[in-house]
Amino acid sequence: MPLQQGDFILIDYNKAAEIVTKDKIKEYLEERASEVHKDRTDILDAIKECYYEKKSVSLNSQYIMNQVILVSESQMKHQNILFVMIVKI
Repeated sequence: MPLQQGDFILIDYNKAAEIVTKDKIKEYLEERASEVHKDRTDILDAIKECYYEKKSVSLNSQYIMNQVILVSESQMKHQNILFVMIVKI
């Protein structure tokens, strides 16, 4: 997620994201993190910490994922999210 006008944009994802979202992650390509995670300041803070401090940040949480991603709003997911700073050389 590169920083763009003070926000981060999803430009890629891994196989785990495809699996957990049942391939709906594709709908979030080029979307701003502040919009996708507007109800999750902890996720936004972890993304910023990873970027600005150039370190990996782990976040453990239970989360009812956005209803656009999951079939049912009531689906609770336990997530162990790892944000990793990737530098393109």
